[in-house]
Amino acid sequence: MNRCVRIFILLFLLFTSFTYQRIHAQSFTLYLDEILTIGQEYSESSEYLFGTIMHIKKLENGNILVTDRSDNSLRIFDENGVFQFQMGGRGRGPGEFHEITSVEVTDDGEILVMDRFQARVTVFSLAGELLTTKMLGGENMAVTQFIYKKPNTDQFYVGYKEFGAEKDTGHFFHLFDEQLQNKQSQHLSVFDYFYDSEDPFEFAISGSPTYRSVRFGESNIALSPTLYTGSLAIFNTITLEENLFGDSIDDFYQLYDWETRERHQQSDQVGFASISLQGDRFFYRRAGSTYSLLGNRQMLLQFIGFFEEDTIRPHLVIYSAQGEELASLTLADHDIPFLRNNMLMTVIPAFLDDDNRLYLADMYFDESYPVVRVFETNLGELLE
Repeated sequence: MNRCVRIFILLFLLFTSFTYQRIHAQSFTLYLDEILTIGQEYSESSEYLFGTIMHIKKLENGNILVTDRSDNSLRIFDENGVFQFQMGGRGRGPGEFHEITSVEVTDDGEILVMDRFQARVTVFSLAGELLTTKMLGGENMAVTQFIYKKPNTDQFYVGYKEFGAEKDTGHFFHLFDEQLQNKQSQHLSVFDYFYDSEDPFEFAISGSPTYRSVRFGESNIALSPTLYTGSLAIFNTITLEENLFGDSIDDFYQLYDWETRERHQQSDQVGFASISLQGDRFFYRRAGSTYSLLGNRQMLLQFIGFFEEDTIRPHLVIYSAQGEELASLTLADHDIPFLRNNMLMTVIPAFLDDDNRLYLADMYFDESYPVVRVFETNLGELLE
């Protein structure tokens, strides 16, 4: 086979693969069939009244866990949405929280609840029993955001960036021992995947506690800044390999003169933000925001709000657990609203179970009150 023929075949295969992915992405329509709603506008029982829904998890026994920022509680409902019991509450005692920063369910059926302001992790059983409390032995715990238990071990991956440390390496995942006191290793530097540490603005924005993260596949963790950069950093907790999903973009923000911020913020345009650090002040406009990152054993979902003039356009990118982009689609005209009042974080995709059911925290359901909404989806079609 001569060289020209080989080049032709290679180009044909690349074109075919690219065309397939584009057609596949463009032809997919996300169908949602609502099967359950939890929450009420008025009730004599406070268990069904939510303030701000922060986390939703489907437990292995079929129950649904919901956290509420208004009272720092963890409420457990059965698969039919009937209230079962409540854990936690506002306070500083055992089993109480100043902030429920993250919730993770381990493979061996324990519920890990992180409170970054108290620098500790509380462990509950699925039945609601308080098992133990572990203090976090690390630096800059106020920016801690996630905790994951390493499969088949007693070690933990804690997600935070050592912003302000003498030597900021940018590492986000830190492996700790069973007692969460001694650091074993560090992984996934955000300077390798998202930001340029030599750029004053990008260094400043890298330290903000605004990252999304989720477990997916058999042993992967995905990480993305809230500031949309076009790509996702992937860490395999077993092999310790690091990878990248998606394509990084150069123009994910635009800097403006600090003195013009009031004029721009009072305009109809969306996406503006500011940050101040050690005398440096930056005013900028984001291209988009990753407002949710969900995953299960089969796929990874990235929900993005793109800022376009005076409109936020919700968008969804779907990856297989192996990194193939399965679909990319707008949600702007979907039958189910993925944002309300042109504001992000009003409808939050909060969980994707292994049956590809999607759990949403809808903060203004019926234009009034917060609820949990559960949908059957057709996401499995992308894997056929």
